[in-house]
Amino acid sequence: MPGNGYAHSDARGLCLPAIKWSNMSAQSQVKATFSALIPHPSELRFLLLPTEGGWALPSCNPEESYSAQVTELNRAMHEQLGINVTTLHCAYLSRDEEVNKEVNALFTMENHSPDWSPPKGACWAGRDDLASLSLVPEWQRPVIEEWLTEEDSGRVPPLRAPWSRKGWLHTVTDWTRTELAAHNIALTGPMEQIKHWDISSVWRAPTNGTDVYFKATPAIYASEPSMTAELAKLFPEHIPAPLAIATYPDQGWMLLGRFDGEVIWEQTTGQKEDALRLLARMQIKSVQRIDELFAAGCFDRRLDKMTAQIADLIHDDAALERFEESERLQLRSHLPQITETCASLAAGPVPQALVHGDFHSGNIAIGDSGYIIFDWTDGCVSHPFFDMLTFLKPNADDFQHLRDAYLEEWSAFGSPQELLSTYNAACKLGGLHHGLSYHAINVTVEASMKTEIEGAMEYFMRRYLAD
Repeated sequence: MPGNGYAHSDARGLCLPAIKWSNMSAQSQVKATFSALIPHPSELRFLLLPTEGGWALPSCNPEESYSAQVTELNRAMHEQLGINVTTLHCAYLSRDEEVNKEVNALFTMENHSPDWSPPKGACWAGRDDLASLSLVPEWQRPVIEEWLTEEDSGRVPPLRAPWSRKGWLHTVTDWTRTELAAHNIALTGPMEQIKHWDISSVWRAPTNGTDVYFKATPAIYASEPSMTAELAKLFPEHIPAPLAIATYPDQGWMLLGRFDGEVIWEQTTGQKEDALRLLARMQIKSVQRIDELFAAGCFDRRLDKMTAQIADLIHDDAALERFEESERLQLRSHLPQITETCASLAAGPVPQALVHGDFHSGNIAIGDSGYIIFDWTDGCVSHPFFDMLTFLKPNADDFQHLRDAYLEEWSAFGSPQELLSTYNAACKLGGLHHGLSYHAINVTVEASMKTEIEGAMEYFMRRYLAD
């Protein structure tokens, strides 16, 4: 979430890589090494390459150190080895961007080249071989051993995402081909993996027209496709309608056509103001459509429910393990005040409405036809001003101008003084709202995913304490 001080600002990600990106902040000089654990097509063995000092998994050094962006890894394996693979799962992730400025990740892969032969000097290794081989780097050994155990037992960890399992892509490709055919569109080649982690999997589908994009979301976000379809009905000029959707107990699927536009990370003040005013108008319109939003699967995060959710979270020592004891006690001591603020906002002049949940410049495309707001994974009904916490930078020169422009759109609901007071209360409470969102992710994903969003929940909840 750009501008909020949290290191991994792209935390919940982008669903349409088709659009043009510009002015995206360059990463500090961080070296990323992505290693690929490529399995033998029919035996419990994996590919190793000879290297100085021993043996190594195939690897690459992508420009993007964000482990969810796997396109470079897949392409590197094809370019280096001539093998077609896709990424299944990030089995290990370590980030040291402050001291050594390096990111190391190990991915398990799916082998789509059954007749492929390793290059000269390479070998297929099994568990017995691994015990006697010198592995470079050595830290990969226990990760590989864990993979071998999983494969041998056939037991998949319960938190493993459906798209991190072998064979899933075949099913998705068949579904995509069928759904596209219903629109007289033909799939013309293999789907290309764009983004892949525990809370989404995004693929580009080449067609006889423009590219189409497939997105899968896990059980916690399985309603995003139906919600996106409903929002597209309400706001057709600003939210593209899916070509097809499907919802299952453990995942949701969505096909979206490519839309033109440009994502500008460093927006001008005018662009930010336009985006804020648009969001406010959409939120105001949504007030009369709450029942339809709930029917489409929109999260119910209204303030009366939020009080109980916060109480549960701040009394959960395991969830707050990264907090100091003094911080836990401070949060708990604030519960009466939190309860009172929730009640006051619920009874206040601004009605509860549609909340994007991850509103920032990376989820806004600007084109000739206007603004497109996408990636509604965290869409909910709650206090609309919560969205300001991830968009506005309190220390920025244009903060007051942008805040006032957004509040001006709500002028029918209260005086400037009432709206400003509501804004201040909502933005303080908003830290807990976003903390709840990240907690919901933390309890449903595996360890490597937690590394990518490490500290996000704590960051937002500490903002509540600091404000």
